[in-house]
Amino acid sequence: MSNPDKPFVLQHAVPSGVVATRWWWVRHAPVREDNGCIYGQKDIGCDTSDRVVFEAVGKILPRDAVWYASNLKRTHQTADAIWSAGFPKPARLQHEAALAEQHLGEWQGLNRAAFFASRPIEVGSYWFAPIDDPAPGGESFMDLYNRVRGAIERINAEHAGRDVIGARQSAGARPRLYHRQLLGDAARSSRKRRPQRLAGADGQPAAVDRRCLAQRHASAGRTGDCNRQQTGLK
Repeated sequence: MSNPDKPFVLQHAVPSGVVATRWWWVRHAPVREDNGCIYGQKDIGCDTSDRVVFEAVGKILPRDAVWYASNLKRTHQTADAIWSAGFPKPARLQHEAALAEQHLGEWQGLNRAAFFASRPIEVGSYWFAPIDDPAPGGESFMDLYNRVRGAIERINAEHAGRDVIGARQSAGARPRLYHRQLLGDAARSSRKRRPQRLAGADGQPAAVDRRCLAQRHASAGRTGDCNRQQTGLK
């Protein structure tokens, strides 16, 4: 498991007077019980049977960290699987509903393939609808963005200078790709920084980052680097 005698060393230079709060995002294990349907915020479980994956995640994550998960049980099951694989269980796993998956309203429960086949092609839409269009009875992507952004800024303030492990859904991944925007003007003015590297100008990863590896391990069976936006409804 991670070696407490060899703590994580930040790969980025941190100027004097800057507080670095490090986020380690762990995506929940694969969902197998959705029956091909959109599930969004429906509270269904995930498959945590691949112990090798969770052992690998445990070798990357820092031990002295604050743990967060959403209010959905698949994130709790993923955290439990990491601890069951040998990672020391923290004193507390804090549940944060604002880190939950996008609420897809009336689309939840619909057949995923049929839904996509019925949708018009939208220029510039990389998700399932224009960014400001909410699902009927649910959220838009911008609603999701603002919700996750607010939670990250609040947790940054509460745990400044700490490692923060977030067991989350895809919802935590998409808004965080715009990490400068997530921190916002208030966080930038206070000179708090969440070090994370995105893809370079050529579209290739700018650097290997262990937090990205943690995400890739926990997303067992998924391909692509940690900076590529995933597509498809959850």
